[in-house]
Amino acid sequence: MIVQISLFVACASSEHVIGLLHRWTSAGAELGDSWKHVRCAAELAVRHAQQRNGSVVPALANIPDVHRFTSFNYDTGSVPKTGLKARRQALKNNAQILIGAARSAVSLPLALVGAVDETPQISYWSSAPELSNKGE
Repeated sequence: MIVQISLFVACASSEHVIGLLHRWTSAGAELGDSWKHVRCAAELAVRHAQQRNGSVVPALANIPDVHRFTSFNYDTGSVPKTGLKARRQALKNNAQILIGAARSAVSLPLALVGAVDETPQISYWSSAPELSNKGE
């Protein structure tokens, strides 16, 4: 969350829309409480940024007041096709950055399309080495 907050604060715009691409389902079935907890943590991080609440992440208290944050949640369905649909919907809702997906199998196609569109994406759980841009 700190990385995307830093990206936004550096932007000229004061309205920041975040698309949260979560894994709620797999093969049409809900995944359970642990994945709901991940979603809640992301929503709490956005809320803390909105409120300048530094109780968990102290840097959030120092975000200039001109910056406002909105987020929308989308289910990737744990598969690339549904993840791409979720991405498309996030961009229709004016998302400027995407957080997710959790699975590398979903994050890789999202990252390829995002690179073409120049949409920043942070894949919080994906571990495929192809997703790293540390060498750039």
